[in-house]
Amino acid sequence: MRYPIIATDFDDTLLRNDLTLSPYTLNVIKRYEKKGGTFMVSTGRMYKSIYNSATRVGLKKGLVISYQGALVNDMNDGRVLYHKTISTEVSQMITKQLEKEDAFLHIYSGDELFVKEMNEKTKNYQKVCEVKANVVGQPLSDYIAKNNYNTTKILAIINPDRAKELNLIYPKLYGEYCDFCISKPYYFECVPKNVSKGNAINYICAQRGLSSKDVITFGDSNNDVSMLEYADLSFAVENGSKEAKKAAKFICPSNDDDGVAKIIEKYCL
Repeated sequence: MRYPIIATDFDDTLLRNDLTLSPYTLNVIKRYEKKGGTFMVSTGRMYKSIYNSATRVGLKKGLVISYQGALVNDMNDGRVLYHKTISTEVSQMITKQLEKEDAFLHIYSGDELFVKEMNEKTKNYQKVCEVKANVVGQPLSDYIAKNNYNTTKILAIINPDRAKELNLIYPKLYGEYCDFCISKPYYFECVPKNVSKGNAINYICAQRGLSSKDVITFGDSNNDVSMLEYADLSFAVENGSKEAKKAAKFICPSNDDDGVAKIIEKYCL
């Protein structure tokens, strides 16, 4: 098979705006898998969340890159293939600093979501991401230290302008420990050092004796840039950000116009 691995972002790339997959897209993916290809969802979401959403829309197997590349699981059995975390000490330090901002924080540890309190932002997140948050009722920096938790990701839901500022400031302060990105205009994210979707795909390829020539990648946002740059053949969906379009080799139709499926059908079937 010319392209034995396909890796695509989920939200706003593969998934339509109504949070479904068209019968056409689902059929193309299943035909690709039947030919022996590995279909890989690559997302910033937690694994539990993406597993629930992916299976709901009909994706039953394949690999899942979650937490921006910090965790890789096999959907067939949930087996962990790769996992990196941020130490308790660094997690507490960064969380304590973010608590000084006008932001609402999500902490992810052990594929569980922790929040200080429930509010409309988290209620909406639970609904869209199909996952339940654990409300701890105390500053998350204290909770992390008390329970000696390593974290897989720290997310600040914050004003977009401030998110851009933090994305410049935090790499200078904490860049030796973590990497940072903006996944949506109001989502500022912290992940373990050298974690990215591109590095996770490279890891899977290396395990299989494959390279960037054997992969097609798809994305729409800034956090997809690494995997769009990694693959020799990559596509930003028409509804994607300027950064994603700049990083991709080509542009394909939007998420609402079955862009990912049309490219798979053209190059792989």
